[in-house]
Amino acid sequence: MAEAFAERLIEAVEHRLTRHQIPSIDHPLYDIKAVARKLAISVRTVETLVAEGRIVPVAVRGQRRFTPESVDAYIRHSVRSTGSRRGR
Repeated sequence: MAEAFAERLIEAVEHRLTRHQIPSIDHPLYDIKAVARKLAISVRTVETLVAEGRIVPVAVRGQRRFTPESVDAYIRHSVRSTGSRRGR
């Protein structure tokens, strides 16, 4: 039983670490205004996307920042989600 618990705990930690990857120093981090500009949406809409878990920020000294990968992942997911709506 303890072994099963340990395995579940390890899986949970690995999932959390892969979901919230620490960004590479080679990549810039975006603030919320930059994400809004990149996506051509309002800052409030970005805040809504964050609250819904559709874009995952990282915390840097208590402030939300966004990796290029998280923004690109949102774009890829949005394109797949709305792909069938083209031509409407």
